[in-house]
Formats: sequence, structure tokens, C-alpha cells
Amino acid sequence: MVFGLWWLGHKPKTTIPQTKQMHFIKRIESPDCQISLFSWNGKYIVKFEYNQMEQTYKISESDISAANEVEEAVNQQFIDAVMLRFKGMGEDWYSNF
Repeated sequence: MVFGLWWLGHKPKTTIPQTKQMHFIKRIESPDCQISLFSWNGKYIVKFEYNQMEQTYKISESDISAANEVEEAVNQQFIDAVMLRFKGMGEDWYSNF
């Protein structure tokens, strides 16, 4: 019975892993869609938003030296490819209704 009483007072230790909060870095100007650059959990996140859809791309902070390299990679050719994906996403979505 002593064992049972010991468990009544036992409180297991629970630890919640600490994660960094998502940090907004900047908006990247584009007439085509809204582009935001974030830093979170050791990664840069580029978020593209158009109408009710979004696309995100992640790159490890250890793979590049600074956030401006991510901004340079988001050139018009890349934005055009993203917009084509948005078009396909919209066609897929609206074809179901």
C-alpha cells in the first residue's frame, strides 16, 4: 500500500519544448502578389499570398549568409512561376464547385 500512496503525491515532470516565435523580416515588393519574409526555427520562410491562396518556401538559415540572399532569389522569373502555380491551384479548387 505504501507504493500506492507514493503515486498519489507523484507529479510527473512535463516539459514543453521551447520554440522561437516567428519573426517578420520584411515585405518584398511585387505587383503580382503579396510576398513576406519571415525567420522561424532556424529557417527563412518566404510566403506568397494571392486571393485566398498561399504558398510558402523554406530555406535553412545555415544554407545562406543573410536574408537579403533570399530576397535576391525571389526575382521576377521565380514570381512568374509562383503565379502559374497559383493559377493551377485556383483551377483545381474551383473545378470542385
